[in-house]
Amino acid sequence: MVYGLGARSGWRQREGKHQRAAVSVAANLAKGAGRWGIEEYRHFLSITRGSLAELRTLLKLSRRFGYLDVDRFGALIPDMDSVDKMPFVLHRNLGGRRE
Repeated sequence: MVYGLGARSGWRQREGKHQRAAVSVAANLAKGAGRWGIEEYRHFLSITRGSLAELRTLLKLSRRFGYLDVDRFGALIPDMDSVDKMPFVLHRNLGGRRE
């Protein structure tokens, strides 16, 4: 989703942060799924949502500072919303409180 978003001046320096945050989402889901207990899994789902919030913030800042064009940003937001629901629903279905 965030790989190869653009080549505008200054974007390359920021792109690494975006990519690390995106990879962190998948990595935390995998770490949580690999744990023995439901509590640990729910903990990593919570961390995953934090990584998604970080990525969303980085994308908004990139848009605000002109490193990401309006059309591309607009296309990413529905994807982010969709991905953000996944750990929330998993957490809730595993007995987590609604956040």
